[in-house]
Amino acid sequence: MKVPRAMLGGDANNLMNSVASQAAGHGLNVNMKDKIDLPVGIGGTATKPVIRVDIRGALAGAAAGLKQQATDLVKAKVDSVKSQLRDTARAVGQQVAKNAAEELRKRLTGGKDSGVAATGGVDTSAKKQLQSAGKSLIDGLFKKKKSN
Repeated sequence: MKVPRAMLGGDANNLMNSVASQAAGHGLNVNMKDKIDLPVGIGGTATKPVIRVDIRGALAGAAAGLKQQATDLVKAKVDSVKSQLRDTARAVGQQVAKNAAEELRKRLTGGKDSGVAATGGVDTSAKKQLQSAGKSLIDGLFKKKKSN
């Protein structure tokens, strides 16, 4: 049976709002449902019915829903960072290949040495780009966004 949250009383609403605000404090945007599944069991006889409400089951269901939302948010964030890292690595790899081809062309045509040989065959500007891109992605993953 689905029951509106407002019908559960102030304490239950405060508890759910507290959980949602704690999750938001950790960077998880959790949506609380307006209606809560409340397991109700009806037993007894026709003249003496017995109604049982399983509050623990309702709380377990709400907790499972929150856990699933948190899991989905984390998976989405991980997938986003993976995609950004893959794109950054691809772009830096293309830049390194371009720089290596340019260096090879210069050496074959007798052009001026650009300093790639002095750094052990690695273009320092591409290396710095890769380090900077990786650092910004990691910072974005582990640091909270500042709200204005």
